[in-house]
Amino acid sequence: MSGDMDEDDVWAGSDDELGSKQRDLEWNKLEDRFMDEGYREGISWGKESHLQSGFDEGYVVGVVYGREYGRLRAFANQTLSHLSGQQENEELVERARRLVGTIGRISALHFLPKDQEAIVHAREHEEESKKSSSKDTSNVSFNEEMGGENGRLRDVQALTDELDGLGRETVDTHYHRHLQHNMSIMEYNGGSVVAMRGKKCVAIAGDLRLGNRNMSLAGNFEKVFPITQKLFVGLPGLASDVLTLRDTFRFRTNMYKLKEGREIEPNTFAHLVSSTLYERRWSPYFVEPVVAGLDPNNGEPFIAATDLIGCLNFAKDFVVSGTASDKMFGMAESLWEPDLEAEDLFETVSQTLLNGVDRDALSGWGAVVHLITPERIITRSLKSRMD
Repeated sequence: MSGDMDEDDVWAGSDDELGSKQRDLEWNKLEDRFMDEGYREGISWGKESHLQSGFDEGYVVGVVYGREYGRLRAFANQTLSHLSGQQENEELVERARRLVGTIGRISALHFLPKDQEAIVHAREHEEESKKSSSKDTSNVSFNEEMGGENGRLRDVQALTDELDGLGRETVDTHYHRHLQHNMSIMEYNGGSVVAMRGKKCVAIAGDLRLGNRNMSLAGNFEKVFPITQKLFVGLPGLASDVLTLRDTFRFRTNMYKLKEGREIEPNTFAHLVSSTLYERRWSPYFVEPVVAGLDPNNGEPFIAATDLIGCLNFAKDFVVSGTASDKMFGMAESLWEPDLEAEDLFETVSQTLLNGVDRDALSGWGAVVHLITPERIITRSLKSRMD
């Protein structure tokens, strides 16, 4: 009976053969499923592992080119605004308006550098097409791609040259000087602060000048304020924000003392300053605080500084802030030494501040130095040039 059966009949096999086929079928299904899952997991892992590095690399490149593009666009709009008030330059106004419109239509592809991996792939495809003697019209050749890139860069350079020429024809020397020396809001009222660490002591000093740009208004505007018996904060920057932050920090430290039943520590207060500034990052306080004090637990000196949005900088030697910060930084590097005694630290911070503000027209008119030691706080006033 078995001889009459068709050899291709699946029902004609033994139980072992049927079991083997079933196992092979199940194995193939499992293999396909795990291969798909592994492929998807590999793609997800690859994206996650390279996403941040790719962003960091692109950010560094994009910021440089984006800043230059923004400068070009801003200068074009300022030139157009300047020319619009001159009735006799209608032709130049039209040229400036055309340039502003053209620059506004520029995309990132016109000035960002080409993706090197894409260029390598284009070269490989071109070589493959040459070998096969058949050109794929869907792929752009390497030379064509680079020619297009160079052409776009030449277009942007031509716009820049034309705008520079237009600016030279219309904007006089006084207007250029006004654009280049426009004062920052951080320099509007002036002021500088420096803090230094010593051996079981810390010092913080600030100048007394209050100005309206280059015009001095008062010589008694203090910028360093006590927070606790062993903690001070310096607030150089816009005068209105200085007073606002002084009251804000005083209120929040008092609330901290009521809630915790103890004085706030320097490190905790530095983070309080940082969070206070960061919560206003979209409309920031124009102040760059400096914190100096002694840790109440072990008496270690503590100094820190932040920018106007609260980025903390913890230092082991000194911190500077304000309009004379670059001058004071050089003086501090020359004069500061590790483990200075209290009187030596006072002399060092005083000389750093005085020599720094003497070289800065927006700071000076006297200074106040606070020397914090485990036993006491010494406050001294300094005289400086007032010319």
